[in-house]
Amino acid sequence: MTVNPGPVKLKYYITNWDRPNRQDAVSMPNDRYQKPQGSQVVRPLNVLNQSLNNRVIVELKAGREYRGILEGFDPHMNLVIKNAEEITNGEVKRTLPLTIVRGDNVIYISP
Repeated sequence: MTVNPGPVKLKYYITNWDRPNRQDAVSMPNDRYQKPQGSQVVRPLNVLNQSLNNRVIVELKAGREYRGILEGFDPHMNLVIKNAEEITNGEVKRTLPLTIVRGDNVIYISP
């Protein structure tokens, strides 16, 4: 017969950063996280912000593509495109005055 000792209380830390004000916390060298010289970090939402009111190409899952003017977006990359052409298999299927695209379906956005 085995005896169940009951719940075991464990106290652990995932990283040293979980322990505030500890002397033994690991310090990371600053040069490891500096960007390489001559390169520029470009955030995706900044690129979208620069593309507002300009024509963009948006490729979606299932081989669908929209080309139109980027009217707006949010942090989830949900897009609002006006005067959008829906393209499937290289052919324009229809033109929509306003289209809302869910960010989960986006493969890429080309400004």
